[in-house]
Amino acid sequence: MESVILQTPLLMCGFAAAFALGMFSLIKKLHYAFGIAAALIFSATLTYALLSGVPLYEAAVCAVAFFAVNLLPLYARWDK
Repeated sequence: MESVILQTPLLMCGFAAAFALGMFSLIKKLHYAFGIAAALIFSATLTYALLSGVPLYEAAVCAVAFFAVNLLPLYARWDK
């Protein structure tokens, strides 16, 4: 079974850009605009992926990874 996301360069670039922008905004503690931009890129890429026939489990793996990384600062504040 082959992954549709790994075979489509546009999807790989979209998910990588959203992940990189999200990580950059978390590491540099930038304004919320960069986090919102990362979420918009991710949601647009995920919508395109689902319309192009990506199975739901592949889309769910990407979504869980993206949201888990972006929720790490909330866990760090809650843990204190």
